[in-house]
Amino acid sequence: MGRRYHGKDDVLTLLIRLGYLAYDQATEKVRIPNEEIRREFARTIRDVKRDETIRRVRDSDQLIYDTVHRNADAVAAQIEKIHAEETAILFYSDEQALRSVIKLAYFSYKDYYLKFKELPAGDGYADIVYLPKKDSPLPALVVELKWNKTAKGAIDQIKEKRYPDAIRDYGGELLLVGISYNKDAAEGKRKHTCMIEKLMESH
Repeated sequence: MGRRYHGKDDVLTLLIRLGYLAYDQATEKVRIPNEEIRREFARTIRDVKRDETIRRVRDSDQLIYDTVHRNADAVAAQIEKIHAEETAILFYSDEQALRSVIKLAYFSYKDYYLKFKELPAGDGYADIVYLPKKDSPLPALVVELKWNKTAKGAIDQIKEKRYPDAIRDYGGELLLVGISYNKDAAEGKRKHTCMIEKLMESH
């Protein structure tokens, strides 16, 4: 069997031995030793970033589709995936980190929406509001991500604090998106749930 590599130091040592990297003892740093390898490394990094961007756009487009079609289970699953992948354990329930999860999940919003953060509304601030662009047929979205509440509890908070007042003059369809999870559950078991509700014109 081949040797197992247990960390970045093992991998760096291998790359130095193979000649892909050079080690400078004076500075204790590694460098790419020649232009050909440097160009190939740069190309590889560009390709990785391009593939990652394409994946994010595709996932975000699907999330927006699922949101406006009120597929709550699919929305919850995607938010849960991004929350687990992108948030360090220490900041998993940090309020700013939660906003970042939403913003990352709706990565491709600019094709369809204008985004507003912390809009003064009712009895507080609407965390994130997505208002359709003039030529967009999609509904407006008020998104709330909470922990240790039900998804319905997140929706109720949106209503009780009158967050939709932030866009009271918007005349089109408006969806309230409440997402919740149990922050006290073990890592990997913080199941997210979602509720999506159309707000009646009487708001």
